[in-house]
Amino acid sequence: MRYDVGRFRRPMRRSTEGQLMSLISLGDGSTLTLDFTTGVLDPRLTFTRGTDATFINSSGLVQYADANYLAQSETLSGTPWSTNGVSNTSVAVTNPIGGPDSRLIAVTASGGSKSHVASVVIAAGFQYTIRIWMRAGTSTSAAFGVLLGSFLAVTPSIVSGPGSASGTTVCTITGLSSTAWTQVQMVLATTASAGAGGIYIYPNAIANSIGDSIHLWGAQMNIGNTADPYYATTANPYYAPRFDHDPTTGSPKGLLIEGSATNLVNRSEDFGAADWAVDNSGATNPVVTVNYASAPDGNTTADRIQFNKTGGAFSRIRNTFATTGTSGANYTVSVWMRTTSGTGTANVGMRIGSESGGGNYVVTGTWQRFQRTIAVPSTDITFQIMLWDNIVSNDETADVLVWGAQLETGSGASSYIPTGASQGTRNADICYATGADFTSWFSTGPGTVLAISDNTKSNTQNLIANFSDSTTNNYIRMGDNVGGGANELLLTAVSGSVQGGADSLYNPPLNTVYKTAYAWGVNDFACVANGGTVGTDNTGSLAGAGVITSVTLGLDFYQISGPNDVFAKNGHIRLFKYWPTRLPNAQLQSLTT
Repeated sequence: MRYDVGRFRRPMRRSTEGQLMSLISLGDGSTLTLDFTTGVLDPRLTFTRGTDATFINSSGLVQYADANYLAQSETLSGTPWSTNGVSNTSVAVTNPIGGPDSRLIAVTASGGSKSHVASVVIAAGFQYTIRIWMRAGTSTSAAFGVLLGSFLAVTPSIVSGPGSASGTTVCTITGLSSTAWTQVQMVLATTASAGAGGIYIYPNAIANSIGDSIHLWGAQMNIGNTADPYYATTANPYYAPRFDHDPTTGSPKGLLIEGSATNLVNRSEDFGAADWAVDNSGATNPVVTVNYASAPDGNTTADRIQFNKTGGAFSRIRNTFATTGTSGANYTVSVWMRTTSGTGTANVGMRIGSESGGGNYVVTGTWQRFQRTIAVPSTDITFQIMLWDNIVSNDETADVLVWGAQLETGSGASSYIPTGASQGTRNADICYATGADFTSWFSTGPGTVLAISDNTKSNTQNLIANFSDSTTNNYIRMGDNVGGGANELLLTAVSGSVQGGADSLYNPPLNTVYKTAYAWGVNDFACVANGGTVGTDNTGSLAGAGVITSVTLGLDFYQISGPNDVFAKNGHIRLFKYWPTRLPNAQLQSLTT
């Protein structure tokens, strides 16, 4: 069983490339420069994602992006909060960060449960950290607990301020002050049967008399065994953007934009669980030792697997949770592996479903994420790690560490989605500007964009950016295959009618940084990549003249309410720069060299 989810924060290192990007200043006539290698999101951009997600931090470790799962974190009212025998009112008592008000929770009925409850979905097999600020009202004590029976431990503690905490399921907080705030924390470790649950807080854990009251403010919940920085929420939870890094050098790759994906295996870090079956043919079953060594997330959650097919056909471990897919569709499996000794190499195979062979992967003493993509020959999509005679170059024995198994649809592995007792889903990243945040730098008419980006996953329409009127009618799309062709395109439309599509004849390779420039004017569209030939199209009027109202990075704006991942970036954007003029073709070439 897995309960640790690593959270490692290191100062972000700025690469030489990032420093060079900053030299492209607004003094060159541009009105917008977004340098995502700084690890900071420009305040004019809005970012949302409906779930938490992982990335590679500057230390090369897998880390969850910051999050606050609890909506209405300061009003403590409305979804997901409810009351039962208590009132919740705003009072003019300065909150812990100096704001003008906080909430007063008071008992209004005697007997029964007098709780203030937040209902949240708690996944099985993970740790969660929950924090909130408290202050005495008429009561100097409070109860703080979880509405969930399926947990291993709840550790209460006082993060700051007066008082003490004790207990397990219900944590009793005593010694609260009427003049100083106390921040209380619990760490919840869920078991296999965890599901929907929640937290509750109520005044005076002992008597619960009518009129007992406490002040509350700043509810925070995130995955992992340490707390994220506090993020205020309103109607929705907060999920941070991800600034990804190279796992080997730690250099920044920029803003990671991906479509939604689901990890179809469960127990992605627990190869000793029942859903990971071991078998063999004339050989020996693999031997699994859980929690054997430090994993790519920094926790001791990597499992050792000892394979031995000597004298037989195969020695295999396979995940039996997700076994049925769509015949002929592309699926990708991925997993981190390294040799247990940290030296030498081992030849280990990966296989999907009933394919006749599989891929051989040379595992070294350094953690690497290996992946395999095939169009499956049947509906069987079982993820298998094995030594097999049919996989050429596999060793007779192999002793390796494994961590982070993933099976997903499509060609290429997306960012890692940890799973517990069930599948896990990451929602699409949505990053956009509209309203005054957009019109402050965008000008209707001719324009030019320079982008530095990469692709991490094969995709039919890999969108770098889309200017639009927030519908399908008027737009300027920039990216790979956005108009149905094979290469890099600038595609424009007015009232739904395509006006121009300039093709650079450049097909961006996966995991390779490339520079593209896009320019548009009346009957004058152009696109170039990496200093190559400028593709042009001299037909059509300007797309959406006078009605363009937004830009979305990596996704069509009109799809924000229900993103279609065909239009997802699935890669990194390092630089995005805009000029309110149509730059000459020679300058477009120079910018992308």
